[in-house]
Amino acid sequence: MRRALAPLLLVAALAAQQGANVRSANGAALTGFSDDAKAEKVWELRAATLVPRPGARGEWDLSAMVLSTFRDGKPALVVRTATARAEPDRRAAEGADPVTFETEGLRLQGRGWTWRGLREGDAFALLADVRGNLRSGPKPEERVEVAAARVDASPLPSGTRLSFSGGVTLVRPGERLTCERVDCDLGPGSELLRWVARGGVRHVAAGRTLEADEITQDTKAGRLGLLGAVRVVDAEAEILATSVTRDLATGQLTCRDDRAVQVRLAAGKGRPAATLAGRSLVATPLADGGFDLSLEGEASYAGPAARLASERLTLRADPEGKGPVEATGSVRGEQGTLVFTSREARLDRGRGELTLRGDPLVRDRRGLELAGSLIVVLAGESAIRIDEGPGVRAALRGSTEGGALDAEAGRIEIRREGGLTHARMTGAAVLRSGLARATCRTLVLRGETVAKVDTRALPGQPVVAEPRLVLSRAQLEGDVRLETKGVLATADRAELHPAVGTDYPELKDNPLFVALLRGEGEAAARPRLEIASGDSVGAFVADRHELVLAGEGARFWLRGDVALRAGGAEGACRLLEGSARRDPKEGMRLAGARGSGDVRLEVDGNRATGKALELDAAGRRLVLRGEARVSDRSGKVGIPAESLVYDYATRNWRMDASPGADGEIRRPRIFLPSTGLELPLPQ
Repeated sequence: MRRALAPLLLVAALAAQQGANVRSANGAALTGFSDDAKAEKVWELRAATLVPRPGARGEWDLSAMVLSTFRDGKPALVVRTATARAEPDRRAAEGADPVTFETEGLRLQGRGWTWRGLREGDAFALLADVRGNLRSGPKPEERVEVAAARVDASPLPSGTRLSFSGGVTLVRPGERLTCERVDCDLGPGSELLRWVARGGVRHVAAGRTLEADEITQDTKAGRLGLLGAVRVVDAEAEILATSVTRDLATGQLTCRDDRAVQVRLAAGKGRPAATLAGRSLVATPLADGGFDLSLEGEASYAGPAARLASERLTLRADPEGKGPVEATGSVRGEQGTLVFTSREARLDRGRGELTLRGDPLVRDRRGLELAGSLIVVLAGESAIRIDEGPGVRAALRGSTEGGALDAEAGRIEIRREGGLTHARMTGAAVLRSGLARATCRTLVLRGETVAKVDTRALPGQPVVAEPRLVLSRAQLEGDVRLETKGVLATADRAELHPAVGTDYPELKDNPLFVALLRGEGEAAARPRLEIASGDSVGAFVADRHELVLAGEGARFWLRGDVALRAGGAEGACRLLEGSARRDPKEGMRLAGARGSGDVRLEVDGNRATGKALELDAAGRRLVLRGEARVSDRSGKVGIPAESLVYDYATRNWRMDASPGADGEIRRPRIFLPSTGLELPLPQ
């Protein structure tokens, strides 16, 4: 082991000559060597004057001091100050004057300092008013200006750790960091490799502000990490989390929170403000200046157009911050009066258009339920489109004043204008209500929103008026088929009006009015109505049919060249009015009907005419009244009578006594023109 302190030998010799009265040495230098076999110079202390401190053995006061340290034979650190105190044996020095610490890539200034030469390297501290700069890269613009109340340095195996504390500020072009403490790890050449900032950290760069309890930047790994109460803010978004990592090469942010990462998107030109949340978030900048947000774990989105919640959410924004939100996995949400579920959802934030896929189900708080393979909702719910898919039909369900409503088709298009709702259904449309089932090629439903008063409100409580959709009309076109048990109606066109009012006592409980209409063109088929009648079916064809269906029975009116078939007879008239009754087991059964206007009947080649027709289903007979006549196959005309009866149980014609126009009962008679004789028929 060797320690060479040449200047001290000079001072010792001087002391031997002058005793203990040596007070100073001018132009002195002290040199320290390593304790190993290499005995390399590790430090050198030069000063204008070197004065021993009275009563303090081995301590010296220096002026104009320059302290240099070496590592592996190369300069490591230079310390300059006006006055100092040194302890060479301890490899220590300190001072209270302004001081400068310099090394390759590092320059620090301050007031008050300490230094220790350790085997591992230099350890020093600047105690006040620290200013300086660090090198964070090979380019001049990558230098970091630093200011703090204090800095402490300690050696690392391949560099130095600087710990700045007290109002720390780090600045380089376009970037600024403030906090209470920063630990900086310097590598060879004093290049800044890693730093950890703690205590009210605020980092501003490229228009983005980062706030956290702790921020760590690892230059070698290319990562920036934030912990604690993290807040990331730029012109388009604000992120709140407990852990954030930023990839310095790509700019990608990875955010986590035990509860929920919060993202607030700022409103801008053509883009609404919104809030997103999730257990984790990945934010990726795009080459065009936009960004992608991807959230997982109880993810949610809330904006003026809609609310979404799902397992995963992604938002892609263009440079102006506009872009869609996509949700996957058990999607739930709201848009206006709509509440929905699906496996996938896409919201166009600019247009407010919502697209649902994967068993979507939409419930309208006004009483509608929508389902299908694909549902598209436009902004403000002004229009909704529902499409069918493999094994799934577009469906509309609800509750009206007339009971439950269930409709399905290949496509359903819903428009809303004010309080009115229009639903157009195409592609094998089916309409079901509590009273009947109808099919057609095109179905149009119309309804209006009314306020339904909550009658359950207690006295003194406010009356609640809940909006509800009431179906007012349904229009059916193309191969219309209306069925209820015992009744079948077909037509080119039809109209349905639920919950109409009537004066008929048997037609109560919100009856359904149906109008069957002839299509356009000469070749268009006329509406047809079939009603069960005992073991047969009564069939009626006319230009227009009107039916009223209720729970207990039905009434019908047929107008314009009515054709009928009942009990083996075929007939015609201008107007036919009839009724049916509901049998609990067999459904609707024909009760009877009355026809008028050019009445005609034909049975087995026999033809009969009259002014009025009565169909008595219970009596299984057809009755012609008013100058009734019958002719056989040869064209011979029978005797006119007040009434003429065809009994379709026995397939016979007969004449019965009946009241005349004056109310008197008149017996059937036969008039023989050749003799002028009238004979009464036996009863």
